[in-house]
Amino acid sequence: MKIYTVLVLTLFLKTYSADILSCGSSLGYSIPTMCRISGGSVADGESLQISNANANITTLSFSNTEFTSIPADTFVKFQNIKVFYVTNNNLKSFYGSSFQNAKQLTQMSLFTNQITAIPNQAFSLCSSLNKLSIYNNPIIDLSESPFAGLTQLQELSLEDLPLESFDSSIFVHLPALEKLDITNCSLRVIDKDFLDSNLNITEIKLYDNDIVTIEDGAFSTLVSLNYLDVSYNLLTSLKTV
Repeated sequence: MKIYTVLVLTLFLKTYSADILSCGSSLGYSIPTMCRISGGSVADGESLQISNANANITTLSFSNTEFTSIPADTFVKFQNIKVFYVTNNNLKSFYGSSFQNAKQLTQMSLFTNQITAIPNQAFSLCSSLNKLSIYNNPIIDLSESPFAGLTQLQELSLEDLPLESFDSSIFVHLPALEKLDITNCSLRVIDKDFLDSNLNITEIKLYDNDIVTIEDGAFSTLVSLNYLDVSYNLLTSLKTV
């Protein structure tokens, strides 16, 4: 049985706690000065740091802190990370360069932040990624190819985004996609080209949107599809499905 070392940076500090968190001695990694703690407390310090990153660390979590960006050297210092969480933060933006050396990464969660846009090819350096969650962000539009390079991605969670529409071509770059969740958004129309290149998809969740029309043929090419949920929409007949 293989044992993975897990580093979880969920800090349970009292207000008088030290301002340095150490995991070794040499490799510095800065964390925001203000760090939100479970229960709503805030710890002050000049700079919380992780030192001497363990080469065996495979899970790295920065949840419930005050992150506004992902440092460009994150995966240079933690090259064996397979699971990465930056959730419940104030993350506003990120770039493809944030994921240099992220070749081992298989799962990423960026949900419940303040992200407003996903750049083109934002995850192109994450070639091994198979699960991505970016739900509950104020994203109103998706760029032309935000998921380019994710040829192994199997699960994509986009729920709770204020999306009224998107270009279905954004999914062309996801040939291995099996599960797609776009629930509780503001989608109104599902066009006939929706996911027509994603022949491996088995599950689609579209419930709790504002869908009034599903164009003929929208799901006709999805031969592996066995679960489709369009509940809580504005459809008036089964014919549209």
